[in-house]
Amino acid sequence: MRKLFTLLVITLLSAGIVSAQTTTKSGKKRWGHFGLKTGVNFSTLRLEGTETTTANTSGKTGFVFGGFEKIPLTENFDLQFEFVYSAMGGTISTGIGANDLYKLNYFSFPMLLKYSFFDGVKLIGGPQLDFIIKAKKEAGGYAYNYTDNVNSTSVAITLGAEKWFGKFIVLQCRYISGINDTNKNSETFQIINKGIQATLGVLIQ
Repeated sequence: MRKLFTLLVITLLSAGIVSAQTTTKSGKKRWGHFGLKTGVNFSTLRLEGTETTTANTSGKTGFVFGGFEKIPLTENFDLQFEFVYSAMGGTISTGIGANDLYKLNYFSFPMLLKYSFFDGVKLIGGPQLDFIIKAKKEAGGYAYNYTDNVNSTSVAITLGAEKWFGKFIVLQCRYISGINDTNKNSETFQIINKGIQATLGVLIQ
């Protein structure tokens, strides 16, 4: 996992450097399309299955940080590839015993199509791949390594909007809805990620 992380970071940074050094036909240097972003997740867990009828969930907040590469397609459409660290999870309570807090830390790779709506506002949407880094389960004052109980890969759909302030600052909000089960070891109930992500991004020259 560390080798994969290092390779992806190098690839994304290299793409950003190449983009930043691109020049126009007139010889003028243009702004690069590589940027950095940071923000917060407001996440929770969606429960499905026969064992979830008496269970309730509540949310948690988590940190988001990473980079993005924006590729213009037409005047109104862009592609954007992202590589971010994303802390997800939530609390599950059954009314029996202590509540269980799940902390799920991912490397996330959103692949987004963006449409310019009006005056710096863009609609965004696309698939997202999540690779688990580390998972913890906290209950009754104890913390457990829960990584081996979580599926290594998750898939989600993300939809949202963003507002650009000038050419370099972007404020974005998106809804993330997981598709597959993150719970590896149970056939009677499923735990699926979902949440709202708010970030501030900056394009780097």
